[in-house]
Amino acid sequence: MKIRVKVIFPDGKIKRWFLTDENTNCHYSQPVLVDGKNTAYKTADLPDGTLIKVENKEMAKRAKSAGYNIQN
Repeated sequence: MKIRVKVIFPDGKIKRWFLTDENTNCHYSQPVLVDGKNTAYKTADLPDGTLIKVENKEMAKRAKSAGYNIQN
C-alpha cells in the first residue's frame, strides 16, 4: 500500500510525500516515509517535532508503531 501524506516540519514547511510498505527499506510490514524521488526517511532522519498527517487509519496505526509522529 502506498498513500499520500502531508509532512509538517517544525519550521512550518509542508511537503506531500508518501507512506508505503512497498519500499525495500520497510521491515516487518511497517511503512516507511518516502519523498517524490522514492528516497526513504526513517524516524531518525526527520527533525524532532516533524508531524505526518495521515488520513488512512490503518496506515496511521502502522506508521505510529514504526515510530513516526502521526497526526490524524
